Amino acid sequence: MSPRNQGPAENTPLGAAEVTQTTRITLLDLGDKQYGDCVLCQFGSETVLIDGGHDGDEHRILKQLKWLLGQSTAFVRVSLVIVTHPHDDHIGCLPRLVANGQLQADWALVADPKYRWGAPQETEAFFAGRHSRERALTEALLEEDRSSWPDGELARFIENVGTLSSRYRTMLDQLHENGTTVVYSGTPQVTDVEARFANIGLRLIGPSAEHLQACHALLQSARHESLGFAEESFTTDETMDLVSAYRNFMGNGFEERVRPNKGAINLQSLVTRFRDGNRRFLFAGDMQFSKPEVESDTLKNSVREMRQQISSEAPYSLVKLSHHASYNGFDDEVLAELGETTLFGICGGHYDDKNSHPHPDVLQLLNENSDRVRWVRTDHNRQVKITFGAAADPEIKISAGQINDATLNHPEEEAFDEAFAPLAEVAAKAPVTNNVAELVTRIPPNATRVSVTVDLTPVNGTAVREVGGAEAESFAAPAVEAAAVALEAVTPSRSILSQQLARARERGWIAFFAEAAQTFNFPVALLIAIASRETNMRNIIGDNGHGHGIMQIDDRSFPDFTSSPRAKDPRQNILKGGEVLNGKRRFLSNKGVSGDLLMRGSVAAYNGGESRVFTAIKEGRNVDSVTTNRNYSADVLARSGTFRELLG
Repeated sequence: MSPRNQGPAENTPLGAAEVTQTTRITLLDLGDKQYGDCVLCQFGSETVLIDGGHDGDEHRILKQLKWLLGQSTAFVRVSLVIVTHPHDDHIGCLPRLVANGQLQADWALVADPKYRWGAPQETEAFFAGRHSRERALTEALLEEDRSSWPDGELARFIENVGTLSSRYRTMLDQLHENGTTVVYSGTPQVTDVEARFANIGLRLIGPSAEHLQACHALLQSARHESLGFAEESFTTDETMDLVSAYRNFMGNGFEERVRPNKGAINLQSLVTRFRDGNRRFLFAGDMQFSKPEVESDTLKNSVREMRQQISSEAPYSLVKLSHHASYNGFDDEVLAELGETTLFGICGGHYDDKNSHPHPDVLQLLNENSDRVRWVRTDHNRQVKITFGAAADPEIKISAGQINDATLNHPEEEAFDEAFAPLAEVAAKAPVTNNVAELVTRIPPNATRVSVTVDLTPVNGTAVREVGGAEAESFAAPAVEAAAVALEAVTPSRSILSQQLARARERGWIAFFAEAAQTFNFPVALLIAIASRETNMRNIIGDNGHGHGIMQIDDRSFPDFTSSPRAKDPRQNILKGGEVLNGKRRFLSNKGVSGDLLMRGSVAAYNGGESRVFTAIKEGRNVDSVTTNRNYSADVLARSGTFRELLG
């Protein structure tokens, strides 16, 4: 079976044809969240957006797109949108951008939702009469393993993926209604979009309709097994929350039991080649080229044939490594098949405590060949712009770090202070005058001696650290920020805090704070201080409708709790607040954070999130740099001191 019959390969050697325009490929900054893909290709006047990062990335992605496209309108418009496959970290924020009228496109080449979920009526029939949490857990178990994520982010992910099929289908309908020509993978209309974009050499190498049908058959089996586990979980314990159920299954080997079927979602990825004169570019979503990990000869043969077609056109000016540089997307054989290809890109967010995306084996392979290849990675370099012009070598601009970075996100077998607390960081700020640059040194607390070394030698080719202006404001990494100045907490007066404490006493809440403090081993005054900061000691709905009760439990993180009467019950709400704070502390403690920093970080995480606080700690920043008004923990701890005195 041939993935797609496209005729003879176009294998003009690099440098043999005239380049008539400037081409820019930008790997967008995807923030800290694990996984994610989003690439903007600018072939002269033709613009192609491939995938949409994570759900919730709409502000980050839109801001970058406006800057890159030079569009100052409320929306951005591209020539072509490509959605490679139906995974949450590739569909990402596209449904929200389209729904908000912030993204418009002339054409769309998209993964057909029926090959993951079936026809719409099939999907609804499959989940008919079932609780929404069973549907959410069933779908979440078929995505990449997120069991290492913090409770809040994991809860949001599970909730979002439960509605992914409906949001994706709605987006496709809205694109069509807005005048976009929508073309589905595996249909004869693919030739129409190839003809429209023949000027930039678009070719869909695969997968074929037969390949996609084989994927769907495997997924149906996996979906039934996933639903069976979800039903069993909630039948055994009706009160079990989604996060606990998810962790329970993943911890008991569920992922390994369904792996022969689960890989079929990645294998639906659209493999596209673009051609601009003598330059060729390859993008393949999460296609598992090196290890398909399916029990299907049809799919294995199809992947093998796609690899042969790709190899026949090598070398490429740029290859985005599939599946975020996982072991199942790239290995030494795939590298050899790409011939003299010398530039590779890796997309993904920074948070990856398992060191799986990019995988250590892939990084080692690249590093072993660093004498002839270069690579960039958005988890360390943030936004990466690669411009191909008249010069033989492309210009590479990165927002952080350095190219050819083979370091792991989390060094193995290292103590916390050794791995994540360097003595000092020095960053170059925007150029000033006469080619003079300013250096800013950030010195962590407790440092007694600092050495600063400035290396002025270029690293493995041409790469420019791009900072300053609108771009730096949008997505520059913390490493190139000026040293942060701690903001003084604006804490209410003693008399105001005394009034809040009196209100809590009058309503009988002190006993609930004491119970939560004893249950989770926190000072009573600290929990009261959080309630003071969150609601001024009131049982209200806040945060634009998302915060519930005295402790402002977020409905996006804990939908089961906030949709129940418990959210309004003062005792249950305060106990839940203690549980949430304990979860933040446990997460940071497991990462090696201890002492006073653990307490301050846990409090900051109650507002800013565990992963963002941990990233701040690793980068030597104040834990409050990611909190509201940049003073949350300082304010809460100041209030706690006053409440401790008032409690006597």
